[in-house]
Formats: sequence, C-alpha cells, structure tokens
Amino acid sequence: MKWYYILLLLFKMVNSKNITNFELSKYMGTWYQIYTNEFVESSILRYGKCITANYTIKTNNSFNIYSEMILDNRIISITGIGIITNRIEPNKIDIIWDYGADGENWIYDIGPEYNNLYDYAIISDSNKISLFIIIRNVERYFNLYNNTVFEYLNNNNFLKPILIDQNNCKE
Repeated sequence: MKWYYILLLLFKMVNSKNITNFELSKYMGTWYQIYTNEFVESSILRYGKCITANYTIKTNNSFNIYSEMILDNRIISITGIGIITNRIEPNKIDIIWDYGADGENWIYDIGPEYNNLYDYAIISDSNKISLFIIIRNVERYFNLYNNTVFEYLNNNNFLKPILIDQNNCKE
C-alpha cells in the first residue's frame, strides 16, 4: 500500500508546476475566459458566454474576485476571494465564494507580460479535471499565444479544451 502513496506524490509533482516567480499584482485586473473543458462547461458554466473576471488586490496574499457571464440572455455574477496560503506554492490559490462554496485553483502556466500584467493563465485543479484559460485580449491571444497554449495542454495531459464565446459581449 505504501507504493500507492509514493506514486500519488510523484504524480502530483509531475503534474503541478511550481511557478516560483509569480507576482500577484501582475495577475490583477480584467480577464476573459476563452477556453474551458466539458466538465466545467456542463457542470459549472452551463454553456454561458462572455465570461469575465476582475481581480483586485485585497492584501499582499489575497484578492477580491468579481466574475460574470451571460446565461440565457441574463447577466449572472458571483463574488469571492482568492488567497495564496503557501508562499512556496504561490500558484496554488484557495477560492472562497460568497455563496459558501470553496475550491482550489492551480495556475499551471502564465503567459508573458503585457503592460506589466500576465497576458494569459492556464488554471485547473490539482488533478486537472477542470480547465480555465483566461486571457487579457482576445485578438492578441489568438495572434500570439493560442498555438503555444495548445501545445502546453497536449504535452501536459489536460482534457480537451472547449472555446467559450466572447463575441458580442459588452465592453
């Protein structure tokens, strides 16, 4: 039975990326979710479109979250807090939603900086069941990063991404 725990630990180490140079201030601002996967789409997002998130600094290790999407021609919003609880793993963020649920997000990869902000982020849970790819600008993302992101997803065994509609969204 001991070997099982060793394999599980190795699996977690291989499948998590410790982003040591992560700076919370460069993660703040407005994000557009451009991809998800079938699990998230069917269970959480329910085929919503125009999904955005706005992050604002709360403390040196936490931030406020305001997220919204259009679902059945209505704007649905949710708020919460993201907390980095372990400075050794700054890419692991505990999420506490105002409606009472909580979860954990792992930032597996971050894109280069643009205007001193990360330009994209690949987010999932520790087992890669969920998938959230968030970006700053749709046109720039497809021109510069889409192929790189897909290569990363394929090389790291993420579930197949599904494009989220960001057309005809409010500014």
